[in-house]
Order: sequence, then C-alpha cells, then structure tokens
Amino acid sequence: MAGPSNNDIGTNKPHRKNQINVVQLLLFRYWPYWPLFLALSGVMLSAAWAYLQIARPVYQITATILIKDEKKGVEDPRMVESLNIYTSKKIVENEIEVIKSKTLMQATTGALHLSVPVFEDGLFADVSGFASSPVSLELRDFIAETEKVNFYYLADSNKVVVDGIPFNLGEWYRTANGEIRFVKNVHCKKESRGPFFYSVIDPRKVTNTLQKNLLVQASNKLSTVVNLILKDEVPQRGELILNTLIESYNEAGIDAKNSLAANTLKFVEDRIKTIERDLQSVEQDIENYKSQRGIVDLSEQGKLYLENVGDNDQKLSELNMQLAVLNKLEDYVVKKNNAAGIVPSTLGITDLRLSALIQKLYDSEIQYERLKKTTAENNPILLSLQAEIENLRPGVLENVRNQRQSLKTSISNLSSTNERYASMLETIPQKERELLEANRQQAIKNNVYTFLLQKREETALSYASAVSDSRLVDRAQSSIRPIAPNTMITYAGALGLALFFGIAWVTKKEIFSSTVLFRSEIESLTQIPVVAEISHSTLRDYVVIENKKIPFLTEQFRQLRAAAGLYGDSPKRVIMITSAIGGEGKSFISANFATSLASSKRKVLMLDLDIRNPRLTHHFNAGKSAGVTEYLNGEISLEEAIGRTATKNLFLIGAGKNRTNPTETLLSANFQQLFEKLRDRFDYIIVDTAPVDPVIDAYIISPQCDATLFVVRHGKTPKTILQMLDDNIKVKALNNISIVFNGVKSRGLVKGAFGYGYGYGYEYIYADLQSGPKGKSKA
Repeated sequence: MAGPSNNDIGTNKPHRKNQINVVQLLLFRYWPYWPLFLALSGVMLSAAWAYLQIARPVYQITATILIKDEKKGVEDPRMVESLNIYTSKKIVENEIEVIKSKTLMQATTGALHLSVPVFEDGLFADVSGFASSPVSLELRDFIAETEKVNFYYLADSNKVVVDGIPFNLGEWYRTANGEIRFVKNVHCKKESRGPFFYSVIDPRKVTNTLQKNLLVQASNKLSTVVNLILKDEVPQRGELILNTLIESYNEAGIDAKNSLAANTLKFVEDRIKTIERDLQSVEQDIENYKSQRGIVDLSEQGKLYLENVGDNDQKLSELNMQLAVLNKLEDYVVKKNNAAGIVPSTLGITDLRLSALIQKLYDSEIQYERLKKTTAENNPILLSLQAEIENLRPGVLENVRNQRQSLKTSISNLSSTNERYASMLETIPQKERELLEANRQQAIKNNVYTFLLQKREETALSYASAVSDSRLVDRAQSSIRPIAPNTMITYAGALGLALFFGIAWVTKKEIFSSTVLFRSEIESLTQIPVVAEISHSTLRDYVVIENKKIPFLTEQFRQLRAAAGLYGDSPKRVIMITSAIGGEGKSFISANFATSLASSKRKVLMLDLDIRNPRLTHHFNAGKSAGVTEYLNGEISLEEAIGRTATKNLFLIGAGKNRTNPTETLLSANFQQLFEKLRDRFDYIIVDTAPVDPVIDAYIISPQCDATLFVVRHGKTPKTILQMLDDNIKVKALNNISIVFNGVKSRGLVKGAFGYGYGYGYEYIYADLQSGPKGKSKA
C-alpha cells in the first residue's frame, strides 16, 4: 500500500484548513481542558452566589420634567406670561448642569438628613433601615464622622437608648459628631425590631455619592423633556431624593425670580420718589415762567397774532384800494369840465351817499351832452343842467376828501397795530424755545414717572404670581425589581471569568510555549513535510510494536512506513533517523520503525551510528559486543558485527566497544563499502545517527542513505531550531528529509482522549475500534 507523497501532503493542506471552521478550532484547543473549566466555573459560581448574598440590591428611580427652552419653542400661555414678566426661557443643557450641581444636591442632602443613615444588622450584610427603623436621625453642625453607633428604641416610653443613655424624641443633643436628634420615622412602612445602628457621614461625601449615582439627560436633542435617573439601595429613599431635588430646583428658580422682583420693586420705589420731586420742580418752573411772561398758551397766542396781522393786511389792502378809487373819483370830478365821459368804478366805496352823488353827477352830464347836441347853448334847460352839475361837483369833492382823510387815518392805525403784532411775533420763538425746553423736561419726567408706576404694578404682580420655569411630567418612581446585582448577569459574568481564566491558562501553557506542541507549528516554521505523528507512550518498554495496551502506536508506525516512501517503483531502503538535539526519541523511532518493518516479513537491519551515545545498542544489550567501530577499523568481519535480536527478521549492528574518535571512524575507507554490502543482504537498513546540531555525523552519513527521518519531539524541540531549520547547511545536505512528530502527548486533563496532533481544529488519532465485553475504545 503506497502512502501519500510529500507533494500530496503540501497540496492538500490549504484545502483541509479551509474545511475547519472556528467552532472546531475552539473545541480542539479548549475542550481537552474541560475539567479545568468545570472546576473554575464551580469556583466562580460559588463566588457569585456569595456576592449575591452580600451585595445590596440597587433600584433605579426615574422622574421627568419639562423645561422651557427659548430655542425649542416651549412657551407659557399668554396670561401667565403677561403676569410673570421675569420668566426666562432657558437652555436645556444649562439647566441639566444646574440640576446636577452640588448646591442643589447639598440642599437635598440637608433637607432629608441623608448624612445620618440608619442600618439594620443583616445575616450576610447590613441593610438600610430607612423604611424599617421606627426612628430616624437629623444632624446639624456636623463635626466628625463615625462608622457605627448601636441604639434601640423603647416604644413604651418613646425613647432611644444609645450606649445606655436614653434620649427623648425631638430634642437636640450635642455629641462628638455634631448636634443630633431622634425623630419618628415617617417613612417606616413595616417596623422592624432591629438591632439598629446609625452612622455619621460627611455631608460632602454623601453629596458626591449622589452626584455619581444621578444621571440627568434630555430625552433627545430636539426635546426639552429632561429625564432624571438615580440608583439607590432603597426605592422609597430614591423617590424621595428625586422629588426633593426637583422641588429644590423649582424653589431655587422661584427664589431667584422673587429676589429679582424684590430688588426691582425697591429700585422702582426709590426712583418714583426721586422722579416725583424732579417733576414737581419742573412744573413749578413752568408755572413761574408763564406768570412772568404773561403766557397762557404760547402757540394759540402766536396763532392769534398771525391771524390778526393777516386780517389787518387785508383791511389795509381794502383801504388802499378805496383810497385809490377816491383819487380816481377826485381826478374825474376835477378834470371833467362838464364834459361827459366814463365814470371811474366805485368798487370798494361803502358810502352810499357818495355813490348816489357820483351817479347823479354822471346822469346830469350825460343828459347835458345829449341836449347840447340838439339845443342851443342858451337853452334854459341846458343852462339849468349846467348849474346843477356845477353845484354837484363841490359836494362830491368834499365827500371824497373827507373819506380819503378817514381812510388814511384807518391805514395809519392798522399799520401801527401790525408793527406791534410783528414785534410780539419776533419774541415768540425765544419764548417758545424756552417753554418747549421746560415742557420737554416735564414730559420726560412725566413719562419716566408713568413708566415707573407701570413697572411697579407689573413687578408687584410678578412677585405675587411667580411660577417655576419647569413643569413636572412624571414624579419619581422606582423600578419594580433591582437593576443590580442582576442574578443572570452575575452568574454569566462568573462563567465568563471562569472561561477567561481557563483560556488564559491554556493559552499561556500552549500558545506561548517555547517548545513545539502542535503539528501546525512545525508546518508554519519549516517547509520540510511532516510524514507521521507518533503518540507518547507511558510504558517502560522500548519497543512498543504489537503491544496490546497501546495498539494505536503500531498503526502509527504502519502509517510511517507508508508515508516514508518505502514501497513503490523506487523504494527507499536505507533510512537515516536523526534529530536536532538529544533526547528527542530518534533511537525509539529507529527501534520501533525497524521492528514494524520486520513484522511485515522484511529483512531489516538496525545500524547504530550514534557512536557517542549509542542508546539503540544499549537497549538491545549489545554494548559489550563488537560492532560498527570495530568493523570500520578492520578488527572484525561484517558477519561478526551483525547480531540477531529477539524479533524475527530484525538484526542489529551495534556501536561497538571502541568508541573513541567517532568522526574519524565514520570517515574510514570501509564506510561506503559497509553500506554496499548491507544493501545486498537486507531489505531495509535503519540508521540511527547522532543529532545534527552538535556534530556533523549525520552530514557524513547522509550520502549513503536514501531518505532521512528528522525527529521533532512534542514539548522538547525548541521552536527556534525549527525556525532556522530551512537555512541549516547540515540539514540541507540530508537526502529526502521529512519530519516525524514524536512523543505527541494527550492534551488537557483527560489523559488519552485528545492529542496535539494535526492542529487544524481537531485531533486525529487512529485506533482500532473493538466491541465486545472488553469494551476497548479509541485511544
């Protein structure tokens, strides 16, 4: 039966690796150590159980508030906004920091007296007595901390006994820790008998602890809803803390508004008094100015003056027009000389008598001119008309002149009046400017006064109607069950730690080992093919072939025979077996390999050329017999050197008795002839040589051999040797070298079940499967 060649092995390796998944790899690497993982799991689960008994349960308390944010559109109704003028639309991010501030947390700590907690002795750990203790403590003027002060409550007398000293409820007592008093616990749901004790803690530490356990965050980036999350051992106390914190936050906002309103109101009142005095002074100055200048209403007076000047100018125009008409009439009367003509217009003449005289004169002259053309000059009628005309003219002239004199007088009076009005109008701008300045000051003071009166009313309304800028959405409510410690998570964490420590131990033992443990390591460090794996034997027998206790070793050596290329068209008959360093089992491989070949009815010779340390010779009790050294030195013949063994078809040439100068012995002229003779007599020759690293014996022997088996021992051969194996000149000179992985031990804590083997994710160890009463199983 022909075994796979070296090329076949190299070709199939990647394909085989692709077939191995991660689960198989993990099972291969860690399943052999399942007792370790089981023991660690037991220890960790026990520790987890103990932790759950000791650990105090932690609840999660949540509350929700809505904050008015100027950037996100949360506004008050108009009525509330109009009353609360000091409302401020806040930024959510800033308010979150305010809620988490030490100031508010200190106020909450002080209000609830959290720095003097009461505890009840428990079986495994102390339990908070917040909801079980009949009394609670209050602290003021903190001085120092104390860890544990035992007390008990006397329900009959309503007293608390501390160190044998009774204390009345509600009374303050001076202690080394500060002033304390015992009060009835209003939060007690189910009274316990104790025993109880209290501790005094620095309020700053309590504040810092609460800050660490408090989470304040917006529900999302666009929302003004803020979630408050607190972790506490007592759900009732956690709810009380959150509700008190929210109340403190709202009260702080209202106090800030009231403080602002109070300061504003005080300022407004002071300003109103000052403005009242200034306004009275300005009004008195205006009153005095008007009295001294005779001013009632300067603008109305100026308007009246302007109207009078306009009326006078109109009257002057009319009078001048009348005067011109009178002059025309006078010229008409004087220059007419009884001749008829057009009478000047009497427009504007209001004297009816003068108008009648002019009309009568005009009519007489017209009649005179008409008669003059038809009658003689001495006609009595004509003469009568002429006399009448002459009599009318003096009366007209006198009337015209009288009226003209009257008009001139009126014109003079009107002109004088206008000059007086013009003089008064010239002084009006200055008076108006002075009065306007006074009125401006009065108006400014009056506006300020009115504004301050309005603000005083608004401030008073705001002070009376101050509301918080936040609104409570959900009051504090605790989770139904504790969020920590989580039983499932705790046990899962314990198992995880057990797995981690187990993996860490296995990793340290195997992966970080400086020696070769896995076949995969050999294949990754050198290109020399691995042709076989030989399991570790715990038997003291040197030859283990056909041993019924370990039948798998017999099969492994059979596989080695096939993989070493001993069968086929050009079989390898002379096999040299060597290693890098001593103690890697090359002699063991040589003896059992030769025995395996002999069992196949082949004539096999074992040639022990490890002259310096002939383990093979000693095992077969040939140390006192002549051997190869005597033959090479010409002292004995070949037939004398060859010895028989207890195994049929198996022969041995020992190292001999004279083992001085082994290298010079191997360089003997008879060395090559030795192999030529042996090839004629034996089917296979197994040559056991010295390791290649310290000496060059294998380098000398290799040309006489067909193949070389290089032994690498599990847990013995250093990885550094394999890393340099491909570049080692001595190794390169060896013919048809291949590796035998020797001494492969079982992995883990279950002996014989798992090996280091191929290292691809599973272990393949062939064993005969037998059924029957003996119940043999896979090795």
